[in-house]
Amino acid sequence: MKKIVFSLALSGVLLGACQQKGQDTDAVQKETIQVHDEIMPLISSFDQKTIRIDSLLVNLASLKQEDPALDTSKYGQDLRKLKMNLEAATDSMMEWMQAYSADSLEVTYQNQELVKIKAMKATFEKVQAEADSTLK
Repeated sequence: MKKIVFSLALSGVLLGACQQKGQDTDAVQKETIQVHDEIMPLISSFDQKTIRIDSLLVNLASLKQEDPALDTSKYGQDLRKLKMNLEAATDSMMEWMQAYSADSLEVTYQNQELVKIKAMKATFEKVQAEADSTLK
């Protein structure tokens, strides 16, 4: 009888632990997706900025005529660097989305992905600020 009671108690504890683990995974996964959803709208903005940069690079000579004080060499370098950063941020999101396994029930995996997506958000914010500064 003691063995049955002990077995039932142990089963209850294990079931509760598994259920808690599932809830933890769900919470982390929801936060991960929330951060992802905050970043995603920036991708179309980054694509538009890349097109604008291409146009500016093609028209550097006419920009120089409009503003003779403009250092087109430095401005061109700044634009190329910004374009590279915009594309790298977008590519990192695409790669992350392909690799992400939303179905994973592993709390450790979901926590690692949350750390990755938060770092990506910081990168996106940095690149957005750089774009705002360079493309006034």
